[in-house]
Amino acid sequence: MPVPVVELITFTPSAAYVAAPNVCLHDFFGILALTKGHIESSFHGLQVEDSKQGHIVILWETHQHHVALQQSPHYQVLRDALSVAVEGQRQMVHVLVQHDCSRVFTAPHVGIAINTVKDMKNVTLLKHHLDALVSQSFDEVVAHTCGRVLEDEKKIVLFAGWKSHEHRESLKQNKHPELEKLIGNINLLADVNVRHVRFKKYSA
Repeated sequence: MPVPVVELITFTPSAAYVAAPNVCLHDFFGILALTKGHIESSFHGLQVEDSKQGHIVILWETHQHHVALQQSPHYQVLRDALSVAVEGQRQMVHVLVQHDCSRVFTAPHVGIAINTVKDMKNVTLLKHHLDALVSQSFDEVVAHTCGRVLEDEKKIVLFAGWKSHEHRESLKQNKHPELEKLIGNINLLADVNVRHVRFKKYSA
């Protein structure tokens, strides 16, 4: 499949969402399903570290398809449909990934690492290290990818689909030399915020 644009929505979940996530998002995803450029799979779930944070992942063929939706009369209806699931503010970013991420979000345990470069002159080097990281294969990882955030040139997001939380901990404890070196280089260049989500693929 083509490499999609990842729309990541972070929100405080409403009581209705916590009680019945699929029911709560039925109208929202129903509208998206009829939108040109929307790739069939969409995912949602609560953050492992903080259940008061929810995440939605929407895959687009291009960012222009999302812009076209924003400019259409259906967009306010879509926002109203999402408001049923959201309590308060929400944040939306688009990640321009360079690899097929269709398998990442189907993994049982997904890591989202937001890397904010400390000095813009090092953003290309930071991207180089992150690309080197995702080019490697680990038995514990289902799939991973990374990309620049369209709305903030200082941020690069790494998505990693883990076989389980235990597999992630096992890799950390094994201290793979090349992995440790790459992580050290990334931490020198960026402030890294990591969260984990158990995503569920939306099904009507």
